Amino acid sequence: MALSILLKVLSDVPLTLVSVKGNISVKDPIQAIDRIYHHPEFDPNINVLFDFRNAKLELNQDELKNTAGQFLDHPAYRGERM
Repeated sequence: MALSILLKVLSDVPLTLVSVKGNISVKDPIQAIDRIYHHPEFDPNINVLFDFRNAKLELNQDELKNTAGQFLDHPAYRGERM
């Protein structure tokens, strides 16, 4: 199944919901971060909730750790969370 990422910004909460569907390989997370960051409604200062219930991670444990580190280190995600 192809990867699908849907983003919904709930400005009244404030919260960004990211729904991920399909197979996630090692190359996908950084591309996803960049796509989310460039979304016109994305605000790095509000919390983001990822929903992976309909996704299949095709990553081993080390790849998953590296991916988590990439999220934490990505400048697009550095904001002052509420």
